[in-house]
Amino acid sequence: RLDTVEVPKSGVAQKKEAMGGLKALSCLLVSMGALPAWCLSTTVNRRGWLSSVLASTAPLPALAIIDGKEVSLKEAASTGTVGLWIDLDDCEVCRHDVPAACTGFLVGPQLVLSAQHCLDIPETLGGSLTKVVFSNDFFKKDAATVPVESYLRPKDVGLGSDDDFSGNDLLLIKLKAPAPSNWRVADVSDVAYFFTESSRNPTVDIYGFGDTVDDEDDYTSGKLHKVQLVSTSQLGPGSSKFYTKATTKTSGTCHGDSGGPAMLAEAPTTDDGSPRVVGVLSSNTMPCTGSNAMFMNPTFFATFLKRASNKLGAPIPGLR
Repeated sequence: RLDTVEVPKSGVAQKKEAMGGLKALSCLLVSMGALPAWCLSTTVNRRGWLSSVLASTAPLPALAIIDGKEVSLKEAASTGTVGLWIDLDDCEVCRHDVPAACTGFLVGPQLVLSAQHCLDIPETLGGSLTKVVFSNDFFKKDAATVPVESYLRPKDVGLGSDDDFSGNDLLLIKLKAPAPSNWRVADVSDVAYFFTESSRNPTVDIYGFGDTVDDEDDYTSGKLHKVQLVSTSQLGPGSSKFYTKATTKTSGTCHGDSGGPAMLAEAPTTDDGSPRVVGVLSSNTMPCTGSNAMFMNPTFFATFLKRASNKLGAPIPGLR
């Protein structure tokens, strides 16, 4: 969340009241000349800026759970869901009393999978991913945290590029120490079940630490919620992504939910009880309320997960 920002409008620097979370960061990347009008009124980010320039109907990176259900600490652990604490202390135009928030999930005892844009955007302004939160609330005094050791994007292991942000929006993070023992490691190799055994348009549960209020000026990130979405496209072994829609007009994903896991509602775990993750939240349409969303298929990116986990010294077993 940004406190106040110097925003050039029609070539004149003016003060603009705060835009929440990661929403205004891409507007700040436009340092020369006049800013587009939507920078002053609309939720934007790294891809939001490009999408708005290229196609006004393109989806924006996912930001929060709107009209969702609160998730208990026990359920957070059983689904392997974690929060990404992104420190903004070195960001000169950001608030320093709260972090930028994103979501992720365990894919190994010391590995977390999330969305690449969660890191790309704040890094541009000096933000840094410092730790991972193992709790259902970022701000609980007793919330367990583990520092981040390193992380890799697809381009870091010879896959994709900065320009290919619509198809490789993944980030693999290595922790400095193992996660708490009660946090389950997700299975991302069983996605075939999603399209061979499930209904044609299955329902998925998405977990996220994002804002719970669809309002640019309110910081309501940090508490874990979940919401159900309905698939609007089929997911096969050769599909890099799939799409969903909100089940009600008052719900949806939206700031901080990016990287969150999607689990098949009718079969959320494998035979051994591991969370069955079929998607990683990447983007959604605006407004957040009633939004459609796009998810990355982690199984499609098995090559990235293999290369990156090996390079990080913590290979993920079971990937085909």
